[in-house]
Amino acid sequence: MASVIPTLLLLSLLGEPALTQEIDERIWSSVAWILHGERTPPTTDVSSILTPNGAQQVWRQGSYLRSRYLGRSSTSDGVSFRPLVGISQTAIHNYELEILSTEDEWATASAQAFMQGLYPPVTNAFPNTTSGNGIAVLADGSLVNYPQEGYQYPHILSKGDHDPDYIW
Repeated sequence: MASVIPTLLLLSLLGEPALTQEIDERIWSSVAWILHGERTPPTTDVSSILTPNGAQQVWRQGSYLRSRYLGRSSTSDGVSFRPLVGISQTAIHNYELEILSTEDEWATASAQAFMQGLYPPVTNAFPNTTSGNGIAVLADGSLVNYPQEGYQYPHILSKGDHDPDYIW
């Protein structure tokens, strides 16, 4: 069963079959199973962490899925944009997403880097579920943005091996 999941994901990310190019298709959900980016070798004297190259790897994966499901145009490799129905394209609405990770540092860091690619920093983008811009307006009427040019904060669930919901 484990070999079926990556194959199904691979098929859904590589493009559409010839039949779906002729019809108006709606995408209701998507699942991305990403192990983690490149990490330093596990040794006994140094903890293993996500490398800069590994962070770039998973960031590119998030960016690709953004262009496929949240962007406004086709991807550079010709896969056409198909919006996910009912999901925010600009600001993270954490109730629309479920991001699971193990407690390993390289795995949670990979999830964060992936989400930076999926929902990059955007100035003046606030979830409508929190009254939109209302959460950022001060008493004097000025607008305060999130740090780092509008960095967005995803809710990432990390599970340990003693947790009954452990994802492995």
